[in-house]
Amino acid sequence: AVVSTQSGHYGRDLSVFQQTEKIVPIFNNTRCSVIEPVNKVYPYCLNYRDQTNCTDTDRVGGYCLIDGFSSSVSKYVLCKDYDETAAQHIVLCDDNFQNVCISPSSTTNCRVHKHRMCDGKQDCSDKSDEVNELCRFMTKEFKCERRFSPGKK
Repeated sequence: AVVSTQSGHYGRDLSVFQQTEKIVPIFNNTRCSVIEPVNKVYPYCLNYRDQTNCTDTDRVGGYCLIDGFSSSVSKYVLCKDYDETAAQHIVLCDDNFQNVCISPSSTTNCRVHKHRMCDGKQDCSDKSDEVNELCRFMTKEFKCERRFSPGKK
């Protein structure tokens, strides 16, 4: 994995983002780590590859093909299609499916993956992902595959 040489959390810090880079190993405990920009906690890898193949199933957001191989993607990068610090698009899945998201609320900034809409689990603080008009039209007859829904293996 490529990280900045600054000693910031997970090797990445806003103030030195453009500094020289080095190669470091990724371990099980650094895969799919929590991302908290407010506390300057960023992915270990500049290309977000540490947010794939999660070893902790509680951190899995979904599954897709990455470089042609079935892989898990961290729930911390769902709907995060752009990294403002790096000024780059975040594309992990071959089909960019981790960024197929909906903004169900007009009162919050909540963005939810389309497979997490109307799934019985609240993702938005105002519950708009569960009470959205779209939910009324969802079929109950068929079980559709939700690649990015909690508990999906």
